[in-house]
Amino acid sequence: MHVLSWSHVKIGRGSIIGASALVTGDVAPLSIVIGNPGRTIKWYSFHRKSWVDIGDFTELDERAIPQLDDYLGQLWANAKDFNPPRAAAGYRRGNLK
Repeated sequence: MHVLSWSHVKIGRGSIIGASALVTGDVAPLSIVIGNPGRTIKWYSFHRKSWVDIGDFTELDERAIPQLDDYLGQLWANAKDFNPPRAAAGYRRGNLK
């Protein structure tokens, strides 16, 4: 599993962490975490091709999660011309009000 790690907390690939969320434990891949303390509210379902509330995530959704190589292949195939920003948006860098 590819993860980012700060202070022994691991953030799984493809996860989204909400602004001002306080993550105190590991975050599963392809999940959305919000709040203080951070809590997982959704997981991505490859079977349904959408974000699903954790209570509605089924065994079929879990079986459809691709292996890392397949996931990265799909990601790059669908984002051939994607140029990520060099800095995150913010009051100083973006046009946020």
